[in-house]
Amino acid sequence: MLANSILVYPNSQSIKFFTELCQKYNPKGNRVFDIEIASITYALGIKNIATFNTKDFENITEINLINS
Repeated sequence: MLANSILVYPNSQSIKFFTELCQKYNPKGNRVFDIEIASITYALGIKNIATFNTKDFENITEINLINS
C-alpha cells in the first residue's frame, strides 16, 4: 500500500448513502460502481476524489473531483 493512501470499505452509513444516491441518479450499468465509490467516500467524510476518469463522476454533486 502507498504511504499516502487509505483502504476504505462499505459500511452501514455508505450503504444508506448508496441507496439515496441510486434513487437520485438512477445509475445504469457500470455507473452503479461509480455511485458506490462516491457513497463510500461520502460516508467517510472524504469530499475529494482523484481520478483519471472525471467523466465517471462529473455529475455526482456530493463529491469534488481532482483530475490526476
